[in-house]
Amino acid sequence: MAEGKYSKRMLAAAGSLAGLTVAHQVASHAALIHVDDRPLTIKYADGDGYEVQWDIDGNSVAEYALVVKDSTFYDEVIISSDGLNGQGFVRPVAAFKADAVQALTASFTVDGTLDFGSTNTYRTMLSSSGSAIGSDFTDGGIAEGSNFVGFRFTDGVGQFYGYAEFIFNGVGNGVTISQWWYDDAGGPVHVAGAAPVPEPNTLALLALGAAGLASYRAARKKIALGESQKTAS
Repeated sequence: MAEGKYSKRMLAAAGSLAGLTVAHQVASHAALIHVDDRPLTIKYADGDGYEVQWDIDGNSVAEYALVVKDSTFYDEVIISSDGLNGQGFVRPVAAFKADAVQALTASFTVDGTLDFGSTNTYRTMLSSSGSAIGSDFTDGGIAEGSNFVGFRFTDGVGQFYGYAEFIFNGVGNGVTISQWWYDDAGGPVHVAGAAPVPEPNTLALLALGAAGLASYRAARKKIALGESQKTAS
């Protein structure tokens, strides 16, 4: 009787360990990607039609394009996802403009529950007359200097969420997208402005999982043998 209880405890423990290991292996495929080695800077002094493409996930397919445009009243730098993989920026809940871009605070969560505004509309970023920040960004509470904005994009299959640091450098000096973060499995991303936490030692976890599975199988075999002997008697 005692031996039977012990076997069942071993079976439960081994099964839990194996399940935990498998669950970690699945979770380890998801990671918070932090890109800080390819910043983008653009300003209206670069000239009409000058364009910088923003490739968030580094797959050589741009998500957004930043373009210098001259107009009758002012010059501007705009950002667009028209025909690209970008799917809009997080906008304020009660914004005056339909495509306002919200300044995010620490601990803000970027996920599929949010309103990302238009996916194809150009957004004014800078003008040579007046404010260094155009109406779309100003309406979301963004100021000169460092701001975090949330975005979403697709790779043609899945949809992903993240946020980026936009640095508005003042009139004439343009805007810099200095760094950005996104979850490569499409999960929510929490604004922290910090590098991702390194993953645990995968090899050690695999070894632990193998041991757990071996114990699980041995325990099942022992229980099955005991039940077979009881039936035979």
